[in-house]
Amino acid sequence: MKSYFIQLLCVIGAVSCASAAPLKDEFSDDFLMGTALGSRHVNHHYRYPMRQDAKELAVVTREFNCLTAENLMKMEYLQPREGFFNFEQADEFMAFAEENGMAVVGHALVWHSQTPDWLFKDKSGNPVSREVLIARMRNHIHTVVGRYKGRIKYWDVVNEAIDTKMVVDESLPLDEEGNPQKKRVAFYRDSPWLQIIGEDYIELAFRFAHEADPGARLLYNDFSMTDRAKVEFAAGMVQGLKARGVPIDGVGMQAHWHLDYPAVEQLQESIDILAATGVKLSITELDIGVLPRGNHYQGADVSRREELRAELNPYTNGIPAEILREQGEKYRALFEVFRKNREHLERVTVWGVSDKDSWKNNWPVPGRTAAPLLFDANYQPKPAYYALQKPSMVVIICDDLNDSIAGMGGHPQAKTPNIDRLMERGVRFENAASNCPLCGPSRASLWSGLLPTSTGYYGSNQQANHWRKNPVLKEAPTLFEHFTRNGYRNFSTGKIHHNGHEELSIFQNPDGFPGFGSKPNFGPIPNDGKPKNLRNGVLPPWMPAKLRKEGGWGDGFGPVQDLKPYGAEYGWTMFYSGEPWEFRNGHDRDPMPDEMHAAEAVKFLKQNHEAPFLLTVGFTRPHSPWYAPQEYFDQFPLETIELAPILKNDTDDCAKILVEQNDIAQPWGWQKYRKIMENGGEQQLRQWTQAYLACVAFVDDQAGKILDALDESPYACNTLVILTSDHGYHMGEKEYLFKYSPWEESVRIPLVVAGPGVATNLACSTPVSLIDLYPTFTDYARMPPPPRLDGFSLRPLLEDPAAGKWAGPAFSLAASASKVPVEQNVPAKASDQHFSLRTERYRYIRCRNGEEELYDHRNDPNEWINLAGNPEFGQELASLREKLEQAVPQD
Repeated sequence: MKSYFIQLLCVIGAVSCASAAPLKDEFSDDFLMGTALGSRHVNHHYRYPMRQDAKELAVVTREFNCLTAENLMKMEYLQPREGFFNFEQADEFMAFAEENGMAVVGHALVWHSQTPDWLFKDKSGNPVSREVLIARMRNHIHTVVGRYKGRIKYWDVVNEAIDTKMVVDESLPLDEEGNPQKKRVAFYRDSPWLQIIGEDYIELAFRFAHEADPGARLLYNDFSMTDRAKVEFAAGMVQGLKARGVPIDGVGMQAHWHLDYPAVEQLQESIDILAATGVKLSITELDIGVLPRGNHYQGADVSRREELRAELNPYTNGIPAEILREQGEKYRALFEVFRKNREHLERVTVWGVSDKDSWKNNWPVPGRTAAPLLFDANYQPKPAYYALQKPSMVVIICDDLNDSIAGMGGHPQAKTPNIDRLMERGVRFENAASNCPLCGPSRASLWSGLLPTSTGYYGSNQQANHWRKNPVLKEAPTLFEHFTRNGYRNFSTGKIHHNGHEELSIFQNPDGFPGFGSKPNFGPIPNDGKPKNLRNGVLPPWMPAKLRKEGGWGDGFGPVQDLKPYGAEYGWTMFYSGEPWEFRNGHDRDPMPDEMHAAEAVKFLKQNHEAPFLLTVGFTRPHSPWYAPQEYFDQFPLETIELAPILKNDTDDCAKILVEQNDIAQPWGWQKYRKIMENGGEQQLRQWTQAYLACVAFVDDQAGKILDALDESPYACNTLVILTSDHGYHMGEKEYLFKYSPWEESVRIPLVVAGPGVATNLACSTPVSLIDLYPTFTDYARMPPPPRLDGFSLRPLLEDPAAGKWAGPAFSLAASASKVPVEQNVPAKASDQHFSLRTERYRYIRCRNGEEELYDHRNDPNEWINLAGNPEFGQELASLREKLEQAVPQD
């Protein structure tokens, strides 16, 4: 035995489940996490537990803290002949459990099945008398329970004593075909126990067990305990036993369930009914079947058999991956119910360690191999296992991505098939906002969970004002730091904070695993070979000469291509570093930076991780300059390009401090639009629009690579995926071609969330913002939030977008910095900024000088008509003004 345990310890050291805490740790604050041990073989022979596969026992000791003997403590094995008890296997089982500090469930003392032949008969083969059977019951229970007194925590005293059947319901009319309607009724199973002793055999069994070990917790255990008739009958039985002073401590709900049952509502209803009796509950014998059920049978009668037919055994080459993912989602949904009912549940026990030895193999259909458990036949964790862990998280944040994605109502020609499929899997927020529509302040707010009004970080002179030097932000734990401190592995790549503001220390993992991949880069950009242009490059030679002379590197757009035809001096370089970027022909080129970030994310998802992870990928596109491979431009023929809806003189009724005084810290939007229109007009704007759409399609493809890798990984069942942008971007609306404005095109962002527990293919119109993501992440990760977060968890809206009871306000808040000078790394005053407030129907803008704008999105989705001066909307204006004043602190 000693050598075996040395071997076992070596195997335990080698067992590793990707991105997973042991189940016993995952649910340590909720309930015991148990399994059943006892490998099944032909002719009902069982290997001794200690001679089982070392890999199996390594899984048992790593994952579980409660152990049930699947068969070794049933009567036919403990007392095969009257008065002859064989405890050899049971004793070894107990020694193993105690050696590993595991609670033990004794299963089962009184059952109609797996009983020895002698139990119910006398020497002549006739049924024994009531007195004899009671004496035999007492002797068996006293001997077995007494032997393990003080060592076994739970006993399944009586197992499966209730049966059900369908009967005609005389109270209901005939159905449409003239047939009587039926209902299910429950009753005591017509077993030899009932036939010989009567209904009180149940009471006697509990009293005998209590006599043998007053400290053990005594349970009634049965299957189909989500059947309303059976549950109500069981509850009545328990209440009757308690009323007579019978020592019953709990009810075990056998959970031999399936992909299509029970519904979580049905399970919750059953828990409520049983918990109302005042006893504790246990989820016992949990496994989730994936094979078709003949006649839709929902029970677990071990004597049931069905003929093998092709339609009952469709997966002869193995269970398909999508079915295993569906199984994982079912496990996850059930455990959510278990966790919510932790006050009523003492333990959850999965019925077996691996699919290799599940009792469902060959039951009820011979010749089938089931796959109902958390580990496969090689003891490797399945998607169902990962579905029970704290979820990992994949965050994809794009730069300058507006609502030009399908399903958002932005540009009608946008092509984003990968974002589309993410939307189908989750919830899209149609009214999501950036809290400050400029890269630096938006990202600082997102990753800190603090609004600009809390930090004074609005983006004035954003390159010089580093977020980490802000007196509030430098003390605030970023999302990355908070998650690593709470046991998550972190890996980020690309543009996370504003370029040049990277603070790599926040990505460090305690185990030394690299927390950051490659830095972002706006390149490749054209370069004319002149030393002065080495870092920033030049505008491409195909653009108008005047625009090339007046514009900066960020005004460039077009497909990456061979530049040599324009002159031998031309080539591509990376932004700022000046490193060469090679384009040879077609796909024979160096990777784009976003392609590198996607590849790093894919590599990460192919690795095994010892903890749940936070993977954050920051794509640079569609940020300027708008260069992408030719194939993405080919998707949008120039002659077909539609321009954004642009109203002439749209800004005439806008706040004059914005339009006439250009009082935005970076007022480049009007300048960029003017340059475009003066150098090619609508045709040039059409080319720019084509480039923007091409960059969106390009970044969608990169997101798709990550989604594909996730789908192919073991993390697919239990990973929350979030795709968003730091802010929007004008495409010419209001004669503006930039971000940082207080209007819809700049503030509105895409926000899509999919993953465990998230509704599918639904939209949510509730106003939310990036500030709400941090608390959402901590909520799903089941970790305490930092002392201060300004947002609210989106989880209620993700679970039910229409009826979710969200704790957040009925509006989102965004700020745009003015030109008022700000001392470097000193918080700016709120009174010096412009603010935008968005409800489901209205956008309200208030500038620092008191000028106001009001737009009714129900009738004016383009924000063309400022209603601030319309007396018909005076009441609404006053209400929104008050909301804004309450939301923005006084200096």
